[in-house]
Amino acid sequence: MIETLSIQNFRGLQNVTLPKVGRINLITGKNNAGKSSLLEAIELLNSSLTSNAFAKILGEREEIALRADRMGRNVNVNVSAEQLRHLCFGHPNLANPLDWPEVKLRSNNDSVRIAVDLFTTRLVTIVDEEGDPVEVEQIQPYDPKTKKQLVLEDLPEDVEPRLVIERNGRQLARIRLDQALRPRPQLVPDKGPTLRILSLGLDTRTIVSLWDEISLTTKETSLNEMLKLISPDLERINFLGDDESGNRVGKALLTNDIEPVSLRSLGDGTQRLLGVTLAMLSTQNGIVLIDEIETGIHHSILMRIWRSIFALSKEYNVQVFATTHSLECIKAFSQAASADPELGMLFRLNTSDSREPITLFTEEELKLATEYDVEVR
Repeated sequence: MIETLSIQNFRGLQNVTLPKVGRINLITGKNNAGKSSLLEAIELLNSSLTSNAFAKILGEREEIALRADRMGRNVNVNVSAEQLRHLCFGHPNLANPLDWPEVKLRSNNDSVRIAVDLFTTRLVTIVDEEGDPVEVEQIQPYDPKTKKQLVLEDLPEDVEPRLVIERNGRQLARIRLDQALRPRPQLVPDKGPTLRILSLGLDTRTIVSLWDEISLTTKETSLNEMLKLISPDLERINFLGDDESGNRVGKALLTNDIEPVSLRSLGDGTQRLLGVTLAMLSTQNGIVLIDEIETGIHHSILMRIWRSIFALSKEYNVQVFATTHSLECIKAFSQAASADPELGMLFRLNTSDSREPITLFTEEELKLATEYDVEVR
């Protein structure tokens, strides 16, 4: 579980530190304050840092074209240095790679670094297994302390910038700026189950996959109870169709109905709550990241939803980071958190022109703010 979080030069977040993080965390802030970027940073920090991990984040913002197989599943893709620059603060230009800011993500004892470093490349002669001399490239770091004082044109001929990706000081990738990060085995495993839900919700394939994990288990009962908050006459759901083609359709059986109806006919709120609940139930001992959690959900049931999220979080040991623009959502969160004040925390991401990049509201401050309608968004 994340206890502290530090983000430097990632997307629009130049320097954000959360010295204390709760089990259930709600992040507010104006448009373009970096709320979605914060969720992306957490996802990346907990990923294996393969090209697919980067491609997923870039593809969701249409900064890279994702390729899918005939089943609709994303396939392995190369990610170039030109594309990776979009993850850096200020979208640095490849023409001036020495000015690239270092991306640094830290939580507890874990750290990720994405940066352009200088290396010397020399040909050295070694003896192979058969005793014959062979020339090979030897790559070594080149005095990183002087990097900011240099310009690209003044570099010695045997020195060139390369993009490096590190975890806890261990170099996982090093590519030339005209090369691409290619798919590779997950040499460093994912830190734990982490699932991020976009404001548009989860795609059908992911929902079906998560459903298959909990179907015919006691978790299915928990899911149905959650969905009843929006659709009280719902008895149960299922996904029917062809597994091989991937064309499975959600169906819902309602009280006193003989035939099931389309799950989507129950509205966007049911779909949203379905994705959030499946994520909570399928990410035991992991992290769920939810962008604009209130999307499609009427404010009158937000408090009951938050209470259910708190209960599921404790039962399955799931840490939650969610974003919102809604004052009703914040008030509902505050009411739910009052029963477990040690679990819930509210943060406000401030715009880049603010003195403090982030504001933490204590439980008492949150209670007073929502009681007297003080603006916390």
